[in-house]
Amino acid sequence: MKSIVRWYLSGFYKKPKGLKKPYNPVLGETFRCIWTHPSGSKTFYIAEQVSHHPPVSAFYVSNKRDGFVISASITAKSKFYGNSTSAILDGVATLTLLPRGESYLITMPFAHCKGILLGTLSMELGGHVTIACVKTGYTTEMEFKLKSFLSRSDHTNGISGKIKLGRETLAMIDGHWDNKITFTDKRSLEEETLWEVSEEIKASRLNRYTIPLEEQNWKESEKLWLKVSEAIGREDQEAATVEKTILEEKQRENVKERSKKKVEWSAENFLHDGSVWRYRYEDFRPWDERNDIFEYELNYVIATHRALQPPLNRSTSLVSLNSSQCDIMRDVGRDKMVPGFHHRESNRQLVDLLRQLLSRQIEQSEQIEQLKDAVASIEAKLAKPKKEEDPFRMTNTILVVVFAVALQLFAIIFWFGDGKLIPQIRRPPSF
Repeated sequence: MKSIVRWYLSGFYKKPKGLKKPYNPVLGETFRCIWTHPSGSKTFYIAEQVSHHPPVSAFYVSNKRDGFVISASITAKSKFYGNSTSAILDGVATLTLLPRGESYLITMPFAHCKGILLGTLSMELGGHVTIACVKTGYTTEMEFKLKSFLSRSDHTNGISGKIKLGRETLAMIDGHWDNKITFTDKRSLEEETLWEVSEEIKASRLNRYTIPLEEQNWKESEKLWLKVSEAIGREDQEAATVEKTILEEKQRENVKERSKKKVEWSAENFLHDGSVWRYRYEDFRPWDERNDIFEYELNYVIATHRALQPPLNRSTSLVSLNSSQCDIMRDVGRDKMVPGFHHRESNRQLVDLLRQLLSRQIEQSEQIEQLKDAVASIEAKLAKPKKEEDPFRMTNTILVVVFAVALQLFAIIFWFGDGKLIPQIRRPPSF
């Protein structure tokens, strides 16, 4: 778990140079790229916009030689607070370590932009994130802290958290996600550096490669938004807005045309199994040094070239097909592919259940925090010292009432006594 947390935190330090209005992905838009590692292995990335309302992006990352696969479908949400806004990534990513057979369920922080109308425009990361592995029982809970209005500058980009085994806390995490993060063992209290951004780290960052622009199809992001990107490069915001509007209007026309023809849109590279989106050709088999030669991507199909191909009748997985057969399977209807898809891995249903349990756990954690705040507020009110009650409170009240009545009687006597408190009593004359 410690290594997974270090890997998770290693990608946040690279922040965007500026804040601009983002490109809105259109339905069916795709993106693919690769990273080449010093060891000679390659990491393949494939993403597709599988839904527009709500906006959902699905992606699949594979590096079988190094032994990991990542899959996720993320729903983008936003909240506007007047002078600030938050971009929320709602969803769970699954990191699978192929040789160990371990799956880690990971959530993401949200991006918070401040100073839209007043102040300096800046971006931070915030929110609670969780990394959980059901097989090992380890869980990591972290909080990306937003800088408050009165906080000092050294409180910017703060992060804190803990690594747990069941209910027991094993270690504490603290620091800044864009600088240095420390790891403290709770038993020995020994502190060490978990992650630190250095010039060496920045220099060793891997380069990303895409296929040549002329070989891309019209749905690929780089080619689809080419005119918008060129206008932004010329700092011509008006032309960029015009080109962006053309793409959005074309998408609306496509929606109307499908509605008239009563044709349902379906993603090309991902399938929805009822709970999450999954890559059509996902493969969770560990790397076989004796048989596997290299991993490659062709027409959005990530596959492994093997010395000996396993017989098709021994596997119900679509990934056992070679590249030519994969192109045929891409034309198969969605309703025919789903049954075989459900039988790829015997533990997929368990992973889906774990995703749901993790989401519920996060919701319950938030409710528990709210309940703790409410209890703390009530305890604070109860802890205030009570004023001592006056033992003669009732007696004093009666005396005040008697005094008020006496004043009224004296006023009446004074009035009828012609200005005298006690009227003069005259005796009748004697005869």
